[in-house]
Amino acid sequence: MQGVGSAGEVTPLLTSGNGVEETEKERSLKRHVLEYVGIIHCLVVAGIVAWAISKKVQGIDDEGRAEEIVEWKSQMMGYASAMLYCKQIFAL
Repeated sequence: MQGVGSAGEVTPLLTSGNGVEETEKERSLKRHVLEYVGIIHCLVVAGIVAWAISKKVQGIDDEGRAEEIVEWKSQMMGYASAMLYCKQIFAL
């Protein structure tokens, strides 16, 4: 029977200074960063392609078009919502 102050009671079963564990954490972080960069890249490319297609479909002659109305309040709410959502994902 061991006493309360024996070394067996205070030594952890799993050490946190394991080099393999740190490498896995670094890989996981790198993987997440690359994943999100890739997703953002795909979204930007999709947006540019959609813009180019819409310009081609509408034609080059823009004189007959009515002026576009942009609702900035709605746009800003969408951007704020997306940033808060991303902040929540990165907090995990």
